[in-house]
Amino acid sequence: MSALEGHLILIFDPEYLSPKKFSDISLQFSEFDDQFFSMLEIIPRIGSFGGISIVPHPNKKRAYPFGASIEWIKENLIGLTDGIEDVSSGHGYQENYSEKLGLAAIGSSDDHFNLLTGTAVTAYDGNIHNNLINAVKAKETKAIMVDNSLQPLLKLARHAITSYA
Repeated sequence: MSALEGHLILIFDPEYLSPKKFSDISLQFSEFDDQFFSMLEIIPRIGSFGGISIVPHPNKKRAYPFGASIEWIKENLIGLTDGIEDVSSGHGYQENYSEKLGLAAIGSSDDHFNLLTGTAVTAYDGNIHNNLINAVKAKETKAIMVDNSLQPLLKLARHAITSYA
């Protein structure tokens, strides 16, 4: 979702994605379809659906709401959101935001290019947690860069885009 402060990822418990229950999600989130709302209004609604919220690409600025600032997250979302993207293949960074903020570490949650899918991942121990949602809620995840061979090409592309923007 796009919020006033930037993008936000909501992951729902699969139980609520059945056709019978999906209308509950649609009703709860439909008011966010036509305008930006604050993450402070959106995130509390995910809990009743057994879900989690993740802040992708923090501190990444664009002319429109894109990446919430770390300072804003620290002041407003600690104790409210569940995870934050520490590694992003598409945006070319590896940070320890999760450790600094006490959130679950997430790897490339918001890559939009098929070529990058799977180059960074969110790992957790499947012997302890039966799914990603439980691992994120327990803050027992790790962001891992699996393949960074495309980073030099992506760095060049990002430079070209920002130089001519």
